[in-house]
This record gives sequence, structure tokens and C-alpha cells, in this order.
Amino acid sequence: MTSTTSTLATRRLDLDTLRQIARRRGVCLTILLPPSHPGAAEGDKLTTFRSLSRSLVASEQIALRDRMEAALIEGGLTGGGPGLALFGGPDFLEIYRAPVKAAQIFEGSYCLLLPFLLDSSTPQDFFVLGLSKKLLRLLHYQQGECTVLELPAGMPTSLEEVHGVEARDHNMENRAPAGTAQGNLHAVRFGTSAEREDSAKHLEHFFARLDESLAPLLGKRSLLLMGVEEEIATFRRVAKHCSIFKSQISQGMRDLPLREITQLAGECALVHGRGKGLESYLHIQERISGRPPVEEITELLECARAGRIQSLCVPELAHGQHDSNYREAQLNAAVAETLSHGGEVSTVLPAVVAPAHALAALLRY
Repeated sequence: MTSTTSTLATRRLDLDTLRQIARRRGVCLTILLPPSHPGAAEGDKLTTFRSLSRSLVASEQIALRDRMEAALIEGGLTGGGPGLALFGGPDFLEIYRAPVKAAQIFEGSYCLLLPFLLDSSTPQDFFVLGLSKKLLRLLHYQQGECTVLELPAGMPTSLEEVHGVEARDHNMENRAPAGTAQGNLHAVRFGTSAEREDSAKHLEHFFARLDESLAPLLGKRSLLLMGVEEEIATFRRVAKHCSIFKSQISQGMRDLPLREITQLAGECALVHGRGKGLESYLHIQERISGRPPVEEITELLECARAGRIQSLCVPELAHGQHDSNYREAQLNAAVAETLSHGGEVSTVLPAVVAPAHALAALLRY
């Protein structure tokens, strides 16, 4: 039975979905449509789709192309909107929202999975905390969009709320004239070192309360910190409950519009995803140390088809860059076989490691 549902276009290609698609076999066709805007010079998605699929000549491919086009039209997906990935075969047709950078068509015995490996390991559901001694802000990042949230019940909103007037007094700054002109006034911090130590302890206690209050809301999701670097470092030091991104946004949340914060948060998530890929690569290299590596793509594919690959790391291609058709098809097949046999797949930037060794595999036996 053919499975065609345009409602899938609202879903993202996560790792579980990639595993399902990896099990598809036969005459497979993948068409990637980048985001489009009404009135854009390059045309709408339907124009791009027809341009890409014009080269198809086999009867099975033409029939599949017609089904794909009908699904786009019926689902109202031909105009502006986010990027789409269309996967089709004799007995299936699925459409997903995807971070497509360039239009592409791919024909083969497997669906094209390579462009989506990094995104599938990049967090798409996490929280952003705007640190401040006076007024905290909390955002929820989900699928490329940020929404402002109310702080959880019982969570303090400011340092003064926790420590009252005492905290405010310990952070006072005295202004005294540094010259004859009234405009030449400079902030001079005063007070004993003991008072400054108390102030630092108050801030640590405040941030520890925030960490504890946020933990139930976050669950297994991560927290991205935003604010002054010194305060971010303090939060990291005292946090015991929240899972925190290694990357951060070293700017105050009040200084940036929500659209820019969303973009920066997405970039931090991408850095996190690449970091996980590098960790996987280094883990593989450590485990295979002293053993002959599997470097030939034909040998790699044989191991993948036999279900021998436990963990596979492949080079991340630059946006718009594609390897030779043969090598890309072989590498994509190895990814599909590894995923369908329950193995793990990650990507690593060739610029971070030796490009000739960016492909690594850990075998089960």
C-alpha cells in the first residue's frame, strides 16, 4: 500500500525518522526543495520541482514524479515556506520539513540521507536562559523558533528577590569626579574584600536556586546560557541539575531582538551537534587504535550490509557541495545500511580532522 501524507511536511527529520527511511529499498527517488518566498526570482517550489525532475525518463520514475507533484499540490506545499525533503518509491511517498540548502535530485536503491545526518543530531528542543541580576528571561527554542516563557512557579526573578536590599547595597558603585568637568565621572567600586566575597556568594546562591528551579521544566532537554561571560561562568560552576550547552551567547538578552536570538541559538545548537560528531569520531579512533582501519568505501559497504558496523562517522559535506556521484551513492548506502541495522551514524568536519581520515567505522566483530 502506498503511504502518502502531506501532513508529514510539518515534521522534522529526526534520527528515528531517518532510521525508518533507511529501511526503504528498491527504486528510490529523493528530491530536495530549498525554502522559497512568494514572488522570489527563482520561482516557487513547484517550479523547482519540475525543473529538477525534468531529466527523469524511466517509466517507474515518471510515475513516482507524478505522485510527488500531486502530493505537493494537494498538500498546498507548492508556494513559499521552509525546505522540503520528498522521499518516494514504488510503495511509499513521504514529505518532511528539512534544512535544505540547495535543490537536489537523487536516484538510487536507497533514499538520500547524507544531507540530514548533522541536523538529526542537532538539538531542536531546548531552553535559553537570559542571565541577569535584575530581570531574568526564559525562552523555549523548538524547530527553529523561539517563544518567550513565564518563569516557573517559585523561581526567583532577581538577585534582590533572593537577598533583598543587602545584595543591592553590596553591588553599589560610587561616582566621584575624576576631573574638573562634571562629565568626567567614573564608577569606583568600594567596600571591603569580605563584602565583595559575600556579594559573589549571593550571586552563586541565586544561580544555584535558578538551576534547581529549572530542572523539572527542562527534564532531559538542555539549557543554553545567554548574558555576561562572568555570570555565565558562575552559573556553570554552581549548576548541579541542568544539562548546559558548552557554547553560549555572550550578550544580554535585552540587547537583541527575538529574531536574532533565535538565529544565535540555532548556531549554538549546530556547534553542539558538530561537537557530538567529533566526540563520536574520537571515540571510534580510540577504540580502533592498533587495528587496521576500514577506509575503502567498498569494504565499508560490505560491512554495513552484513550488519557489522556499530558506529560510523562520515565527512560532513559543505552546503551545496556533493561528492562524486558514485562515492556519494556508496557512502549513502553505507549510512542507510548502518542505520537500518541499529548502528549509530555521525558526521565530522574534514577541516577538524585529517580529510583523508574523516571516514571512520567501529565494527561489532
